[in-house]
Amino acid sequence: MENELKDLWRLNTSEVEVSDKKIDEIISYKSTNIISRIIKTMKVEHYMNIIAFPIFFISLIYFSMLVEAILTVVVFVPFLWYYQTLLNKLNKAKIQLSVHDYLLACYENLQVFVAHYKIASVFLVAIAFFVTTRATWSESIDHKILNSEGEINISYLLSIAIGLAFSIGSMLMIIHLLYGRKMKILKSMIEELEN
Repeated sequence: MENELKDLWRLNTSEVEVSDKKIDEIISYKSTNIISRIIKTMKVEHYMNIIAFPIFFISLIYFSMLVEAILTVVVFVPFLWYYQTLLNKLNKAKIQLSVHDYLLACYENLQVFVAHYKIASVFLVAIAFFVTTRATWSESIDHKILNSEGEINISYLLSIAIGLAFSIGSMLMIIHLLYGRKMKILKSMIEELEN
C-alpha cells in the first residue's frame, strides 16, 4: 500500500491531479485483500471442522467412548457456531463501514477470535491427547503409573507431560502461522491510515 501511495505522491507533484477517490480505491483494495485472505483461511478451517467433527464423533461412538462423544458435541457445536458468527460479522462490517473503521472492526474481532481460538485449542488438544492416551492404556493404569516396587513411574508421567506440551505448542504455532503475520499486516495498515 505504501508504494502505491508514494507513486501517487510523485504523480501529484507534477501537473497531474490525483483524486481522493483514486487514493481511497488503492487503500480499499489493499485493505480488503488482507481481510479476504484471512476470511478465506477461516472458511477453509470452518469447512475442515465441519468434516472432521462428524468423523471424530462417529469414531468415538464406534469405540464406545460415549462420555468423550458427548464432550465432543458440547465443545464442537459452539466452536462451529462461533466460526460462522465471526465470518458473518466480518462480511457484515464490510458493507456498513469506511475502510479505516472496517479494518479496525475486523482487527478487533480477529484479536478476540485468536484469543478464543488459542484457549479452545489448548482445551481441545488436551482432551484429544488424553482421549488417545486413554485409548492406548491397558485395563489398569496403575501398572504404568506405578513401577514394580509400587513407586510412581516418573518417566511415564514425564512422557505424558512432554507429549501434551508438544501437542499444545504445535497447535499454538499453527495458529500463529495462520493468523499472526496477517494480523501484523492488518495492524500496520490501520496505523498507516491513522498517521
